[in-house]
Amino acid sequence: MKSIVIIACILFTAVSTLAQAPKTSDEFIKRGYARHEKGDLTGALADYTRAIKLDPKNARAYYNRASVLTLKGDHVGSIRDNSRVIELNPKDSDAYFNRAWAHKSRGDLDAAIADFTKTIELNPKDASAFVDRGRVRIDKGLVDAALEDFNKAIAIDATLAGAYVGRSAARSEQKDFDGALADADEAIKLEPRNVFAYHNRAFSLQRKGDTDGMVAAYTKAIEVDPTYAPAFNALAWLWSTSEKESYRNGSKALAYARKAVALTKWKDPSFIDTLAAANAEAGNFTEAVRWQRKALSFPKFVSSEGEQAQARVKLYKAHKPYREKKQFG
Repeated sequence: MKSIVIIACILFTAVSTLAQAPKTSDEFIKRGYARHEKGDLTGALADYTRAIKLDPKNARAYYNRASVLTLKGDHVGSIRDNSRVIELNPKDSDAYFNRAWAHKSRGDLDAAIADFTKTIELNPKDASAFVDRGRVRIDKGLVDAALEDFNKAIAIDATLAGAYVGRSAARSEQKDFDGALADADEAIKLEPRNVFAYHNRAFSLQRKGDTDGMVAAYTKAIEVDPTYAPAFNALAWLWSTSEKESYRNGSKALAYARKAVALTKWKDPSFIDTLAAANAEAGNFTEAVRWQRKALSFPKFVSSEGEQAQARVKLYKAHKPYREKKQFG
């Protein structure tokens, strides 16, 4: 009964906050927060903006507005507001952390690393900052430095599943698949529904030549998160292109490939490439050519996979499915 009373009081406070007409900067912040909690991002944004107009030095208003802008996908605006927080309070490690993520979202990895580094300087025990800097360093190809970051994060907090997921990825980059697998398994122990841990487990098992284990891990990833497109794509690719007949299954490949492209709203050319291969395995060669050409309409895909993808077009035109030549293990 006590918990119900507490919840009722919280709801009453939120409703009261929304009902009152704010006058001061702090009152607009309170209403903005209440609106934010209710999912009214537009209303929250308006209130935080009004709070800033009333008090241009209210750091909390900028910080909260930056959070809303991030949720709305306005990373430039988020960087601007977090920068203003930092001007007002140069030791606000959270503002550096949030600005780092905004930089990463815009693809400015160097700026992201710099802000995560500043976050760590201000708060050396922030394990999450080490993890996130490590992830960006992997994206930059700085694998050794990333591994150091994940090790430091684990030293600070050995229960942080994300640190093991990150170290698993770094070890995979170094082709230490046994180490990568061990870290993925540790992450799963700590957080049994961590889909990225299952993804890393699948990747490591594939590289160790354990295809059955890879299938089981990706299947578990889908069970944990039915919207996790990379797992659908990976299984569709295997069932479409494996040299081993026992792994090929055109109908399953088509179903999973279609799911992957739908989940990513047809914006990932590598998944469309898989859909082409699945159609070829199912005997739908006209569709295979069509989707392969669609994948080739993405310039980045052409720069990374263009030659092989063009070769697959020729295969599909000749009514031949594609077979993955690369072997692991």
